[in-house]
Amino acid sequence: MNEKKGNDTISLAPITSDIPATINKENKASIPTPTPISLCTVDPCRALAIADPCLRERAVATSILLGTAQCNALDSLDTVLAGIGDVTSSIEGVTCLTIRSRYDDSVRFTIQPLVVNRITNALPTANIDHTRLDYLNDLPLADFKYYKPANIDLILGSDLFARILRHKTVSRGTTEPVAVETLLEEVPDVSLLTPEENECELIYSSTVKRESSGRYVTVIPFKGDPNTLGDSLQSATRSADIRQMYLQILTNVNHHRWQRLLYRFNTNDSLQLFEMTRVPFGLRSSPYIANRTVRQLIIDERDRYPLAAQSAQNYLYMDDLASSYPSEDEAIEVSNQLIKLFKAGGFELVKFSSNSPCVLKNIPHDHRVSEVIEFDSNDNFKILGVNWHPAADMLSFRVESDTRECTKRNILSTIARFWDLMGFVAPVTLLAKLIIKSLWERKIAWDEIPPQNIISIWNQFQSELPLLENVQLSRHVGVTANCTVSILGFADASEKAYGGVVYIHV
Repeated sequence: MNEKKGNDTISLAPITSDIPATINKENKASIPTPTPISLCTVDPCRALAIADPCLRERAVATSILLGTAQCNALDSLDTVLAGIGDVTSSIEGVTCLTIRSRYDDSVRFTIQPLVVNRITNALPTANIDHTRLDYLNDLPLADFKYYKPANIDLILGSDLFARILRHKTVSRGTTEPVAVETLLEEVPDVSLLTPEENECELIYSSTVKRESSGRYVTVIPFKGDPNTLGDSLQSATRSADIRQMYLQILTNVNHHRWQRLLYRFNTNDSLQLFEMTRVPFGLRSSPYIANRTVRQLIIDERDRYPLAAQSAQNYLYMDDLASSYPSEDEAIEVSNQLIKLFKAGGFELVKFSSNSPCVLKNIPHDHRVSEVIEFDSNDNFKILGVNWHPAADMLSFRVESDTRECTKRNILSTIARFWDLMGFVAPVTLLAKLIIKSLWERKIAWDEIPPQNIISIWNQFQSELPLLENVQLSRHVGVTANCTVSILGFADASEKAYGGVVYIHV
């Protein structure tokens, strides 16, 4: 690397990863007073850095690093650096460095790190088998040898951490390392699949077919050899309760034999053996096949129905689609395109609802629903749910009673059945979570009866929960075309909990 006087360079890797850096000491350094002091000009050297959001105020550099860079002029600092367990390290001084992105020379930060003799042991503590992390191979990481232990020469603290952290991440499951984008590097805007998801995608894309009627024909993505599944005929004979719900997707004829069922049309008939020709509910792969087929339909028909394709791509959740449009004309056009798009694939959109009578006039009567819309209507076990009243265009809450005994297991089960994705009643549900916390602190067993004071609080909470049904919120927050919108966010914490809220000011 060519000598670059007056500037230092550093490249930063994902959080908790080792970071290779090229550092060139600046010829001027700021000390706690505004008085500049003269340093020396040196050749660049290699270094490793990590980003630590828990390091307050300053960065930390090693004297070994600065010695390698031939930096002998330090401002003395009478303080110590405290770590875990209040273990302290002597501060040898403070210096000034400028760091820059290895990918964008215009991104630079000047830091004044504290100088210590040693930061930590080599990281990672052992060699990592990086052959399993092939999804990181094509990422522009700052450290391409992150899997090898190396000495850490620099820590970037919370002041810089907050300025460089960005929102993109790349991962391949909850148990795999995550690459996090920073201002000093770039993580591609991609979503990586797990090995199983990759295999499902490969099977689907290589076998899916479309009939002349428009319907899709798929295969079942078996995890292994289907011939090893065994014979479940006898157990099926003893449990012949079949749910009559079918997706509008055909199964490849070669897989019909794996979808056999026993059924009779009345209790006096003998059981008969049938083969399902469509993808049934209940298979582990059915949700994937359904969603993937809809995505395929969107891809195949996007040129014919562009507005519908965009709407379905962005606003479809499982088999429900909820979206909003600035005008009635646009809503009517999108509705018409959606009907045609899904019909082209053998699907039929029903249960249309709108806060506009004009939009509903264009929908067949048998495809409309005028009553209250339950956003979680597919789950009959919710304690708390959200409803939409189309005529009034208001949101309300539905509360189901729960009279089960007060135990940690039942309380946790109740909390899990609160359906409030937007956090409208988060202050209310927080109380239930605090009760669970107190049960854990007291080491209460799952089915043990808690102390009477907790029972009283829980019973009062359950008795007051139905009062939420009196609360109504306007769905429309006032945003219209070409209006000015300000977004205000607040966050705070107490000894019991922390939370945040975002306001839209129109």
